[in-house]
Amino acid sequence: MSKLMKLIGRFFAVVVDVALICSIILAFLVRTYKFQTFLAQQATSFLSNELGTKMKVDEVAIVFFNRVALKGVYVEDENGEVLADLKTLHVKLKTFDFARNKLTISSVELDKGDVHIQRAKSGDYNYWFIQDYFDSGTKTSTSKPMAVNLRQLKLTNVHFRYDDNRKTYSKFGMDWDHLDFKNVNLFADNIKIRGNDIFANIKNLAAEEKCGFVLDKLTGVAAVTSKGIYLNELTIKTPLSDVSFERMNLRMNQLPDIYTFEDSIVFEANLRPSLVCLKDISYFASALEGMDQIVVLSGEISRRVKNLHVANLNLRTGKKTQIKGTVNLPDFRNLDGSFFNEKLDYAYIDLNELKQIKLPKDSGGGYMTFDKYVERLEYLEGENIKLTGFMDNFVVAANKLTTQLGTLRMDNGVEFSKNHQNNSYEFNRSLASTYDVKVEEFDLGTFLQDHQFGVIDGTFFLSGEALPTESINFTNIEGEVTRFDFMDYSYKNISIKEGSLIDNVLVGKVDVKDDNLNLVYDGSIDLKGKQQMQFTVDLTRAALNNLGFTKVNNSKLESKFEVNLTGTDETNISGSIE
Repeated sequence: MSKLMKLIGRFFAVVVDVALICSIILAFLVRTYKFQTFLAQQATSFLSNELGTKMKVDEVAIVFFNRVALKGVYVEDENGEVLADLKTLHVKLKTFDFARNKLTISSVELDKGDVHIQRAKSGDYNYWFIQDYFDSGTKTSTSKPMAVNLRQLKLTNVHFRYDDNRKTYSKFGMDWDHLDFKNVNLFADNIKIRGNDIFANIKNLAAEEKCGFVLDKLTGVAAVTSKGIYLNELTIKTPLSDVSFERMNLRMNQLPDIYTFEDSIVFEANLRPSLVCLKDISYFASALEGMDQIVVLSGEISRRVKNLHVANLNLRTGKKTQIKGTVNLPDFRNLDGSFFNEKLDYAYIDLNELKQIKLPKDSGGGYMTFDKYVERLEYLEGENIKLTGFMDNFVVAANKLTTQLGTLRMDNGVEFSKNHQNNSYEFNRSLASTYDVKVEEFDLGTFLQDHQFGVIDGTFFLSGEALPTESINFTNIEGEVTRFDFMDYSYKNISIKEGSLIDNVLVGKVDVKDDNLNLVYDGSIDLKGKQQMQFTVDLTRAALNNLGFTKVNNSKLESKFEVNLTGTDETNISGSIE
């Protein structure tokens, strides 16, 4: 019996020794890359058969069971198209806490790869078949998703594509249904995944999208949740723009809202002084397609793209043009139905610089143009400027508008209404008791391109029409002129009634009660080409020497006459002169 017990003891000892030897041999085998690769290839072969698709790994290296290096990872979807083709993937595990359902990964590095996520017409994603296979089905409504912490993530030259095959392709701009990012380079740390929510500190992100948008560098603290994208200390650099945000939040009801970006995404952003190219903006707001102006911009941005509100705006473009105030950008897809409510605390507009700005393609394209009279102003410098209304009907008001030719005040507002028949804008006398426009030291001679005229001061009520031919007709002019320079003399106390300036023909009734001239004028002057005049004058007093018509002292004139200058060499003057 004792012998039998000894034999059994020796047998178990031999078994233990053999098991120990086999374990040592297996441990050494597992440490070899060839054996690890063999095991991985067997596993991928098994999964390929199980999933009915192609999967393979060219090489595997596992070190101390917490570092894994995979090379040549290839996975096809159920349709035989590439789902993932990764050159090199390195993963370093930190801890796996089963009790707390928490996984901590030290680092993930992906060097070169192609990932193509697709959504079928049925709505299924092309990776769901893998997810379904590994889903044990034991999850309940009370189970919590695993909390994943990733210390560092590094992507190098990755190609990422996404296609929703239920949707058509966009002709311009960022197509959220068909994304194609090349040369994606990313370095991020402190990444946390909580269910569908992702938090990360982005140190650097660069990519090129097929629409033409190039991102040189993006940094910031990011959070992506079902309710939006939240970014703090965000910087964005492209070949054309250099942007810095204290914060930029894109709020939404659900993530798919990003597919209707202009209508659904609500901005909450504080923009530091930044260099912004409208070409970059147009990729995300396609209604701006065609614009390429570069501006220096800061402000507080809110609301949706279709009715974007910018408070504390400070915008500069060109060398001189600057705008400060609050603006509400219209929906460029529907300019006619957009409501404008703009308030500028200060503005300096150089008209020559504005003429270099391209207009959106959908608005007719081309560049900004101005009426020839407006161009003669050269610049506008204003305070407390307001524009309120729609494209068909709006009011412009300004406490003070300084130009190269003088100063205008429109603090009572001028209303403009669209005339669809003439494709023009009409403006009518307001109900203000004082004036529509107040003119201060305005160089009328330069404005009319007629050297006989000089400076004019006065208050006016105006009606007229701004035509698409870049000209303005004043159909009614009434006002009181406190100064009017003509033929080197400054006239005062002039009343204008039933005046008009249409097609460069100046018509009106003028009552002058100047210190050196009392007269009533009624007639017209054609300022086009060779001047034509037809008017009557009832002159009750004229001190000719003071008016500069003669050097003879105390020379006075009283008369009533009619002038008819036809533009030829013939001039008819009739009446009496004393």
